[in-house]
Amino acid sequence: MEAIDNMNVTIRPVLSPPVAEALSVPMRAIVRRRYGTPDVLELETIERPVPGEDEVLVRVHAAAASIGDHHVVTGKPYVIRLSPHGGVLRPRSRVPGTALSGRVEAVGRK
Repeated sequence: MEAIDNMNVTIRPVLSPPVAEALSVPMRAIVRRRYGTPDVLELETIERPVPGEDEVLVRVHAAAASIGDHHVVTGKPYVIRLSPHGGVLRPRSRVPGTALSGRVEAVGRK
């Protein structure tokens, strides 16, 4: 630990001006407001999310769909509604999906 204290370290701001400006630009996303068949999915322009302390913001270049995404979109089996990905009456997260590739745009403090 002593060696780390003696290092000359430059700390960058969490959001540099170009990244902060990029975060203010809306983005397009596939969203859902209720559970159901794939017909409930719509392409919309939404506000770009700001990463939390231990999160990253990724500009998605490619995404995949799996059976897990199907369960999250339909809300079935019903136990999925009790998970962090679900919500009892309607989805907590409007944008489904977790499998993606892309470029990191911004990072949280941690």
